[in-house]
Amino acid sequence: MKKLLYVAVMALTMGLFASCGPRASIGREPEIDNTNATINGVHYDNTEYACWQFKWEWTEKENGTVTDQDSGVEFMWTTQFEAQKVKAAFDYSHNVGASAYGQSYSLNGTSTLTKTDHNESNCGVE
Repeated sequence: MKKLLYVAVMALTMGLFASCGPRASIGREPEIDNTNATINGVHYDNTEYACWQFKWEWTEKENGTVTDQDSGVEFMWTTQFEAQKVKAAFDYSHNVGASAYGQSYSLNGTSTLTKTDHNESNCGVE
């Protein structure tokens, strides 16, 4: 009985220490296939050029308090596939978190990609 109690207490203690240790999270890296113009298995057009509006924003927090944030709008004259690669890279690199011993850090970002009716000469001109 003492052995069973000892094993149970040790398992509980190890569980508590494990839950207090360092943790990190990051989303799944996008799988980009340049030959087939796919991102995570979804095919995008890689032949027709268009003007794409890329809106983004991100917020950085330390211990739950916002320490920095930014947003912006960019325009790109490119194919849908190339524009989606930019979006996938942003979404992957701007969504991370980590915590260790009472300290935490997170970076949360969102982005949208919209095809505009602008042509090459006025892409990005409002």
